[in-house]
Amino acid sequence: MPVVKRSSKVISLRQRMVDRVLAEKELVQNLAHHLGVDVGTVKKWVVECYSDDMLRSILGDLAMARKTRKR
Repeated sequence: MPVVKRSSKVISLRQRMVDRVLAEKELVQNLAHHLGVDVGTVKKWVVECYSDDMLRSILGDLAMARKTRKR
């Protein structure tokens, strides 16, 4: 299988998604509590293991939750 190099734009977009998810302190704490691990482990998983689709899904859920709260 050929090696696919990520462009700097894709890496930058992924980093912004990761940063946005990690900025949600309450979300990270809730995940840690739910999964029975410490916050540092959750942060590590978000950075290393979560796919782009998973990050997009989390960000979409956060956006919908904010929209619902504003009504």
